[in-house]
Amino acid sequence: MTNSIDLSPQSAVDSQDSTGTVPSPRTRRRGRRDATATAERTITSPLSLSRRAVRIRYWIAFGVLTAALAVVALGPLYWLVTGSLKSTPELVRTPPTLFPGHAEWSNLSYAWSRLQVGKFMYNTILLAGGTLLAQLVIAVTGAYTLSIIRPAGHRIWLGLILATLFVPATIIFIPTYVTIVHIPIVHLNLINSRFAVWLPEAANAFNLYLLKRFFDQIPAELIDAARMDGANSAQVLRHVVLPLSRSIIAVICIFSIIASWKDFLWPKITLPDPMKQPISVALANLQSSIQVKYTLAALLIASIPPVVAFLLLQKRIIGGLADTGLTK
Repeated sequence: MTNSIDLSPQSAVDSQDSTGTVPSPRTRRRGRRDATATAERTITSPLSLSRRAVRIRYWIAFGVLTAALAVVALGPLYWLVTGSLKSTPELVRTPPTLFPGHAEWSNLSYAWSRLQVGKFMYNTILLAGGTLLAQLVIAVTGAYTLSIIRPAGHRIWLGLILATLFVPATIIFIPTYVTIVHIPIVHLNLINSRFAVWLPEAANAFNLYLLKRFFDQIPAELIDAARMDGANSAQVLRHVVLPLSRSIIAVICIFSIIASWKDFLWPKITLPDPMKQPISVALANLQSSIQVKYTLAALLIASIPPVVAFLLLQKRIIGGLADTGLTK
């Protein structure tokens, strides 16, 4: 009995790989096994999960781990919400109560009106908005220069910028303060000025790196087509690069706002005037003279804007980081 062999050109083409060589049967079988193992590779194999005892232990461990992470992550937030609605005797009770016996909603109104939480939140919004604008200007223009224009020595400049990420902030704290107190050449003192907070936060190497990674993924054909149409560098940035970078810019905006909202030490030193301080500094100064329940109520009000912003934009944060390749 003879075996029929297909000698058609199509069969030879189908059996070749991308390099033009015909893989052996052993190589093809090994490739199929590797693909199958990769597709089914999990913490617990599907074969093990098919057994009832293994499946029960798996879901018990998964539930315990999820509950533990939820307690660690949401426990402080739950204590803040319930504590802001309790009375002072109930707050100091041992053991603490899980729920307020009688919710005192007046704590929130007292914190808003008497502690001027609204005023301090307005100061925080101004500081966060100015910091965000400064960071976007520096990060966008710097990343565009290093990624698209690429001047001579751009790799060296990028390395020097990234090296600043390894310098602890405490090391440059005093030199930055001395510079703010007496700016060279112009001889300005920015103490009690919002520029004392905006300017040092403008140069953020992490934001510049995120944007550069994203700009590197923009197809060069789009840039070349815009330049062939007569667009200069500023027009390419405005009409091509920025419209394609909305997701990563949104990520930078959220990170910048949250960081500015919870910043404490630098605004406390550079803004000694109580009426110009953000809410993080103002509440720290007031907590020694007011009851704990009012402090917790003020902290609850102050934490609502960043938490709501993160919950509404969490998909955009994850999508923007995925676009840069940092989540891979």
